Amino acid sequence: ATLSLALSQTVDVGLLVAPLVELQRAFPGLQLTLCRGNAEAVAERLKKGEADLAIAGPLQQGWDRLDAWALFQDPIAMVVHHKNALGTRNTVEAGAIKDVPVLLNPDCEYAEQTTQRLGQLNIETGRGHQIRSQHDLVTLLEADLGIGILPESAAAPHETLRAVRIAGL
Repeated sequence: ATLSLALSQTVDVGLLVAPLVELQRAFPGLQLTLCRGNAEAVAERLKKGEADLAIAGPLQQGWDRLDAWALFQDPIAMVVHHKNALGTRNTVEAGAIKDVPVLLNPDCEYAEQTTQRLGQLNIETGRGHQIRSQHDLVTLLEADLGIGILPESAAAPHETLRAVRIAGL
């Protein structure tokens, strides 16, 4: 048996390890194909029949053969190195991060909305960094090269990172 799974760039595969282990136990010969892409690429794989299942944020467009269910909600937060001064707080005001480089993944399904909302909070993302790989973005955060605006769960598997809520976001 094969299972072709398409994942958004922003979905941490670590969230799927336990279910995949259980599937492997239940179906010992299971062959897994794991593909990554932005929301548009994930949707395209589904439409073409190249993926059996997809996990992503909201897709831009639906179609009559698509069934979608919300699996969980993961709030957007500032992710920062735990030794960074901002990493010692539980919540930060927008003014505290106005001059800090922001790392964003433009392939995130919420990138445009997040950038707009940050702009409303007077947080300029134009001087920040566009990192198209979630893994690369997290690696740069672990090196304390700025702050990331990511799903809260992105910090959980990394001992050196903390998720901190931004007031108003």
